[in-house]
Amino acid sequence: MLTWYQSKVKYDQTVEGKIKTVSELFLHEAVNFGEVEKHCYEQLKRRIKDPDVDAIAKATYDYVVFFSGTDDHATIPDPFYRIDLNWLDEKTSYLIPAKDAEQAIERALAQHGSADASHVTNVKKTDIQSVWHPNNELWQGDWYNRQDMLKELGRHSWDINQSELFNDDGSAKDDDDD
Repeated sequence: MLTWYQSKVKYDQTVEGKIKTVSELFLHEAVNFGEVEKHCYEQLKRRIKDPDVDAIAKATYDYVVFFSGTDDHATIPDPFYRIDLNWLDEKTSYLIPAKDAEQAIERALAQHGSADASHVTNVKKTDIQSVWHPNNELWQGDWYNRQDMLKELGRHSWDINQSELFNDDGSAKDDDDD
């Protein structure tokens, strides 16, 4: 059975001219911790040369809801918000990408269908950068788009360009190999 897991990945990045270790959070739907770790190494290598999967924990979201970006020309991906609703005796948590907290609340209420704004008990912007779902092409496309945006924003390993000089087998790339 698939479960939501949150991973914390550390890597070295150039920040204001100095190499610093930074951390990023990701959410994955997977069978176990090992699958999450494997995914981190496989899917982050385009942006992070040597990711250090520092922590993996089960996530406590009842629903992780997909919405495409709010702005087709966005250069910064929409953040993810945790929205908690208390409806009758049921407490439900949602993770939703949105441009702001107000939009996240609207989306959570639309997903719930019965609750209104008075049932919202918590709204929190998270540090999650991307969500991976192994069986959903929309989430996978969003993952790759977010990774590309983060790379364009300079959020990548300081030496990532050196890894682009070589093929997977370690041989040097020719200019025609792109």
